[in-house]
Amino acid sequence: MSRSRMSLAVVALAIALILGLALFRPTAGVKPPPPEVDEALQEAEQRPQSGPKAAPVAKAQRPGRANPEPSQGTTEEIPDELPEETYEFVEITDTHLVLDQRIHFENDGVEGDSRELIDEVAEILLDHPQIELEIGGHTDSRGSGASNQELSEERANVVRDALIDRGVDPDRLEAVGFGEDRPIASNQESQGRATNRRMEFVRTDSEE
Repeated sequence: MSRSRMSLAVVALAIALILGLALFRPTAGVKPPPPEVDEALQEAEQRPQSGPKAAPVAKAQRPGRANPEPSQGTTEEIPDELPEETYEFVEITDTHLVLDQRIHFENDGVEGDSRELIDEVAEILLDHPQIELEIGGHTDSRGSGASNQELSEERANVVRDALIDRGVDPDRLEAVGFGEDRPIASNQESQGRATNRRMEFVRTDSEE
């Protein structure tokens, strides 16, 4: 081999060495991983792959979420009896219609402020067609017994006629005057006399 060819071979070998060193030189600023990390990575690569992952379990619905599904086999509870209607001025009992205020009269009719009471009594009788009434008129002891008896009868009939005018069947109503014979308070005092001047609505449909 000639000297020129040997020189070219040496130069080529030197260039190859230089290029090889440049390719395997670490990037500037990047440190190679420590030996223990490198070993751990090698062990992880050598481990066999695990089986297929289990399907994710659906999360249980939290209480209080909107539109919860009703439990199977449950039904909505229905009360045995519906609550009875309530009225503004009158209470229905087994024996009476109890008014929370007195009925007042003027001339031959019911005073204007008391007409709402008559309206509500008529409404109850129309709502409850089984109820029949004895309309009882009562007075205090002032005046003669005969005049008080007549007055009580007149007022009982005034109330009965007012209920009939409001659509109540006359056969369900009986007007009775008791005069001064059935006081519920003392006639010696003004308050007691005012209490005795009253109308009572006794249910005759509940009589045994």
